[in-house]
Amino acid sequence: MDGFKTLQQAIIYFADFENCKRVMIQMRWPDGVVRCPHCDSAKVTYLAKNRVWKCYTGHPKPKFSLKTGTVFEDSPLGLAPGNA
Repeated sequence: MDGFKTLQQAIIYFADFENCKRVMIQMRWPDGVVRCPHCDSAKVTYLAKNRVWKCYTGHPKPKFSLKTGTVFEDSPLGLAPGNA
């Protein structure tokens, strides 16, 4: 994501969920270590089929997505068009 010259370039780039995921991880966890937004634990596993992470510290909300804890959290829209 080296700066887009046009809106169309940005739309095409972010239409791919993996691109959205990569940018969101880079923004939320600059050190590259995904941490639970509820307990800040790094003891998590990515569940690719559901596109969520699972935290293994034993609290009531073990699953979280890229949108958890962001302004996008309550949005019914996925990060990439056609994706949840």
